[in-house]
Amino acid sequence: MPELPPARNQNVILEDIADGIPVSAPVGGLPVVGPLTDEELRSAPVPVSGPMTNVEMRATPVNVAGPLTDAQLRAARVQVSTETVRSEQTQNIASGLATGLATGAAALDGSVPVGLWTPAAWTSAAITFQVSRNNGATWADLYDEQGLEVLIPAGSISTTASRRFALNPRLFIGVDRVRVRSGTGAAPVIQAASRDIVLVARPIA
Repeated sequence: MPELPPARNQNVILEDIADGIPVSAPVGGLPVVGPLTDEELRSAPVPVSGPMTNVEMRATPVNVAGPLTDAQLRAARVQVSTETVRSEQTQNIASGLATGLATGAAALDGSVPVGLWTPAAWTSAAITFQVSRNNGATWADLYDEQGLEVLIPAGSISTTASRRFALNPRLFIGVDRVRVRSGTGAAPVIQAASRDIVLVARPIA
């Protein structure tokens, strides 16, 4: 039996077609087909096809095509511009309005809401949102992927002082208009006086 040459890398064993001698070759220099360990996947610049675990996808710089699970989507960060460019739009909820909805709608124009300011006076109620994808022709209450209405709880909103709340921009992707509401879709709350809420938005990077 012919003597084997010194092994350079034990991760991949290939068959030498010319003389049938098994030889070793580095992962980075030759195409590799078949399952790879997590260590090989992260260390080698080899294109990989097939399903990947959530851990592998986040730990490696390998481009992955195909649908993402809900867990993967929530783990990924939405790239929001870090520039100082932002927009602030004031929405007014009229006194005594039964629907609790703001009379105007914020046009996002490629931006996503990242926060809002509540007024210094507020009749106790949660804040919820209605959104549109067709420039305000139709509206829908905003829900998350768990089927829960997106809201700022009434207990978190001061009735005597203004507060600034952060919003998750991921929830507003694909929306071109948004308006705020006092209370929930099922139980809107009438405000005792006119209230201004300032919506803050930033462009998506």
